[in-house]
Amino acid sequence: MQIVVLIAILLAKAMPTLLDAPLGAHALAAAMGGYFAGVLALGALGILPNARHKTFRWKRRVSGAKQIWLVAGYAALLAAGFRDRIIPGLHLDTVPLLGHVLVLAPFVVAMILSWWLDYPLYRQSREQLNRDFLQRGENALPCWSLRAYLAFSARHQFLFIFAPIALILLVGDAAALYLPSLLGESDTTGWVIEITTIVGALTIFLVAPLLVTKVWKTHPLPEGPLREQLAGLCKAMEVRYRDILVWESGGVIANAAAMGLLGPVRYFLLTDALLARADARSIRAIFAHEIGHILGRHLWYLGLFAFASIFLCAALAGFASALLPESLQADAAEGLAFALLAVTWWLGFGYVSRRFERQSDVIGAWASDPDRKPGDLSITPLGAQLFACSLERVAELNGLSLSRRNWRHGCMAGRIQYILQLGENPEGSRQEIDSLVKRIKLLLLLALTAGLLLTGWQMHLATPS
Repeated sequence: MQIVVLIAILLAKAMPTLLDAPLGAHALAAAMGGYFAGVLALGALGILPNARHKTFRWKRRVSGAKQIWLVAGYAALLAAGFRDRIIPGLHLDTVPLLGHVLVLAPFVVAMILSWWLDYPLYRQSREQLNRDFLQRGENALPCWSLRAYLAFSARHQFLFIFAPIALILLVGDAAALYLPSLLGESDTTGWVIEITTIVGALTIFLVAPLLVTKVWKTHPLPEGPLREQLAGLCKAMEVRYRDILVWESGGVIANAAAMGLLGPVRYFLLTDALLARADARSIRAIFAHEIGHILGRHLWYLGLFAFASIFLCAALAGFASALLPESLQADAAEGLAFALLAVTWWLGFGYVSRRFERQSDVIGAWASDPDRKPGDLSITPLGAQLFACSLERVAELNGLSLSRRNWRHGCMAGRIQYILQLGENPEGSRQEIDSLVKRIKLLLLLALTAGLLLTGWQMHLATPS
């Protein structure tokens, strides 16, 4: 859902009105009603009675359709002139950020409706999971109330993305509104605004983990043997960090995360459910997986993917739209750029993310063997088995099917099988996946270079001689 939120924010910022004139207020209200009705209809389909063995498969299909509708329906509203009606109509051009928030409001309302309709399925899956736990003699897991479910979804799926981007938009709006009056109208004022916005965005991007730790309710992991083990693992693997935090989920979510590009603003997060329901070896293995993301500089290169895709898609869309009549070029360039960007992210980002995830899995398995020798990159059977069991436990605590495919992380069963095969192979080591990821990183660098060169060439062609 986080990628859906990101796409919606990008649409709210740049989606052009495709009609000659925005729809009237009544027509836009009707279109908005149709947008919400589509979410309600898909949500109703998701909770229709159906055979138990088909419930979660049906839920995944409806959930995918609902996410597509959230984006496509919102894009249609913007194309019909919703943004042009809101910002100029309410005279919000002179108010930083507020216009962006109001333009995004229909998407936010639709997303809340989607979560509300998902809640019965969440309770159903939780009750089934608890029956399985009780049959094995384990304690039942907590279950969110509707209010807690909506609050967690808002923090985890929406505010996680929107809060830092909102600050970036605020800086950009403030620079565009107030710097011209301070600097005066000159040829350099536009450059100062651009540089101020870019510097502000980069600064916010770097310190965003500080904000996220507040958006996600967290507190420091208490002192004790577990913290000492995890701190020792970071020291042995030469990873700097600011703190190790407990991510408060009400005991519902079993997960871990690493956030922050730089050591002074880097945090490791372990959820309360993972700490309460997994043993120390499993927690250590999952923690080593998160360290793998830091060692592989995955966050840096995912950011590189974002910039490379934006520059490349915008440049290619610009060249393609230049073949059209001049009156259509601007709108065609924006629309084509969004289409190319959507395809690139759907195919490319998922592929890159899954390979980074596999590299972190291998590092987690490598670090899970307490008897491994320094400098030895081989994956031992013990390390592979410990890490595979840790992945199985995380999937079990979250009620996830091992065969379920995930766009960013891949299929859990496939990940486990790959790790176990490495452990069984006497020559299995980190080198195979490390080499593949190295080639991916090189391609990303080349893609960014190509995007910058094409953008520069395009700007040169557009400059009057």
